[in-house]
Amino acid sequence: CRPRGAATAAGKDAPLNVPQRTVTEDFAADSFQNFLFSLCRFREVVGHYPARVTVVSFTFKRRRFEDLHRDALSFPQSHFAFIGLQPPAWSRFDLAEAERGERENA
Repeated sequence: CRPRGAATAAGKDAPLNVPQRTVTEDFAADSFQNFLFSLCRFREVVGHYPARVTVVSFTFKRRRFEDLHRDALSFPQSHFAFIGLQPPAWSRFDLAEAERGERENA
């Protein structure tokens, strides 16, 4: 995706480097807003909504993003991917507690 007006010295088809194609969304207060506002930020920068979305998050949040948030935003399942990560074994992250909280609150 090329931000609008982001022509380079080498020509409009030259690839942008990472800093030139990196934008942030700084206002989301929860995971639903993070998904929604990121879609809006993409449109603001690129000029259209993304055709595909990949969410990278803790594995235990898969249902939240795939079933709840994606569905609430009517984003097509065939254009959505989720990559789940587990916290490192050496971390102090209480995965069992986080999974319990997700089951009870999501």
